[in-house]
Amino acid sequence: MLQDILHDSEIYQLIMQEGAEKEHLQRLQDLRQILMSFIQSRFPKLVRFATKQVSVITDVKTLKDLIPKIGLAQTEEEARQLLMDLDKAH
Repeated sequence: MLQDILHDSEIYQLIMQEGAEKEHLQRLQDLRQILMSFIQSRFPKLVRFATKQVSVITDVKTLKDLIPKIGLAQTEEEARQLLMDLDKAH
């Protein structure tokens, strides 16, 4: 009963929301680093461009979808196109 009251309180909800936001930001940062590692190792000439493109992605699913696509890209141009398509998706 007391636990239910606490869970329904505004302060508890705010704390939970803050925790979820921090977790989301950490997940974004981790996925951005993974993606940039792929780009750095496979397409080093794209690092500057990719850094700009990747830094504005705020959707975890977008990053999760992009990582294998970049990993499978056969050419630098193909990888560049995938990164350019991010503008269209936002």
